[in-house]
Amino acid sequence: MKIECIKNPWQNQLMNDYLELEHPVHSFFSHHPLKSSSYPVRAQEVFASLSQRVDREKLVEVLYNYHQPELLHPEIESNLERLRQEDSLVVIGGQQAGLLTGPLYTIHKVFTIIELARKQEQELGKPVIPVFWIAGEDHDLDEVNHIWIQRKEGILKKRYRVEVEKNNREAVSHLTIDPEDLQNWLQEISEHYVDTPYKTEWLEACLALAHDKPSWGRFFARLLHSLFAKYGLVLIDSADPRVRQIERDFFLRLIHQSKQIQASIQKSVQQFQEAGYADPIHTQPNQANLFLITDNERVLLDREGDQWVTRGGKQTFTTPEICHIAQHTPERFSNNVATRPLMQEYLFPVLAFVAGPGEVAYWGVLKEAFTHTGLSMPIVYPRFQMTLVERHVDTRKREFGHSWETYLTEGTLIREEWLKAQFTLQIDPLFDAMKKQVVDLYQPMIKQIHSQLGRQTEEMGQKNIEKVTEQIQFYQRFVERTMSDIHQTTLRQWDELLQGISPNEQPQERVYNLIYYWNAYGLDWIDRVLQLLRDKQPTHHFMVHF
Repeated sequence: MKIECIKNPWQNQLMNDYLELEHPVHSFFSHHPLKSSSYPVRAQEVFASLSQRVDREKLVEVLYNYHQPELLHPEIESNLERLRQEDSLVVIGGQQAGLLTGPLYTIHKVFTIIELARKQEQELGKPVIPVFWIAGEDHDLDEVNHIWIQRKEGILKKRYRVEVEKNNREAVSHLTIDPEDLQNWLQEISEHYVDTPYKTEWLEACLALAHDKPSWGRFFARLLHSLFAKYGLVLIDSADPRVRQIERDFFLRLIHQSKQIQASIQKSVQQFQEAGYADPIHTQPNQANLFLITDNERVLLDREGDQWVTRGGKQTFTTPEICHIAQHTPERFSNNVATRPLMQEYLFPVLAFVAGPGEVAYWGVLKEAFTHTGLSMPIVYPRFQMTLVERHVDTRKREFGHSWETYLTEGTLIREEWLKAQFTLQIDPLFDAMKKQVVDLYQPMIKQIHSQLGRQTEEMGQKNIEKVTEQIQFYQRFVERTMSDIHQTTLRQWDELLQGISPNEQPQERVYNLIYYWNAYGLDWIDRVLQLLRDKQPTHHFMVHF
């Protein structure tokens, strides 16, 4: 395998600016992720704020309980013991509990977490532990209950869904995976993949992880653990009731500082927009940035004066009442997109947070919110962005002769241009001219008839033009299909290339899932990619060649 670095074809302006060494956008953040000097400075910030954080022993106890029995790999146990040390730090990132680990960017995020932790432990001479935060408290099942698959011929087909019982807006991690349903679903998927020495391996592995009808979050954790346990990747599920118990004091802190936190976010959003960037987070003046579990539903809280109201106004609480709930039943609370980073900072000694492009944007409006809770923003480190390139895709790329950047951003366009270039007959101008001639011939006739007869002759004439034009377009589509049929073999090769790297004209890492590559190559490639990523920085897009 090898890695080829190219300019990131999908980079937005914010990310371009963020990766510059000197740019005004860094006023929204506390540290530059690419400056080596940021890391010892950030480490000292963490060590100076230990009194503002959860008791480390309580955190480790919760994590031990979460990992037992089947997730307590020796490397993870070693990292949990190292986490007890007051001079230890973590590199952390997270994602929702996607089915079969979800889109590839989840795997890419883990790559980044592991590599950055390894590098910074070497640089700082202190324990730096990789941690993955499973956002199991999220309730949007539609975002995680599917994968996209490829047919045997390599063309994207459709989404498959696992049917589960869903109780309104219940946290995803509280749902269960039925082994029989999963077996049927996996068998259906496997029929779309070629038979390889690895097909039985991944089928049996996934089924074994669901043998006891685990929760959705636990199934995700088991699969991620099976891939990365030997790297000491520590897992935490934000929906774990034990986690809620040690979050109690910080929920109270968030409640008491709610107005200040929300005011700072709104101010930062305005400044973000004034700097020329898109609104990174939708926010309202009265939102409390917390969810409350009520009647098994996860509903947002708003503030109305001194009252706390569930979104929709079904329930109202005073501040003492809402504090009482947080104190005695903290498991009824959960964080939203704005307070999750703050809670994460309270629980862990975060050296760096590994962020996707969207996360970098909304973290940019949270700098002052951290200070309202007695904490400070960690280093926000962009995750690696990459595309996996199979050998046959690499071959097609060389045959057609364009750059990766061109294929990734203009693939469909250059495919169409290639097809047109195979014929001396220029279809578009020919049919455009014909449609213009029809209009030019019809309009004088319609005008003359209408001047003599009136009534609806003009409207009917215009409709007749539309009908004739539709027939011309029908014939044009027939001609285009005929052209495609003549070159169908080469066009299939084009599709093989484009669907391999940018399915549906989207980044591969946002569509495809790990299982396709497990089926084709096993899992050894994961270790090889991690080796290739050593000392890499997220300044480029990586084309990873099998």
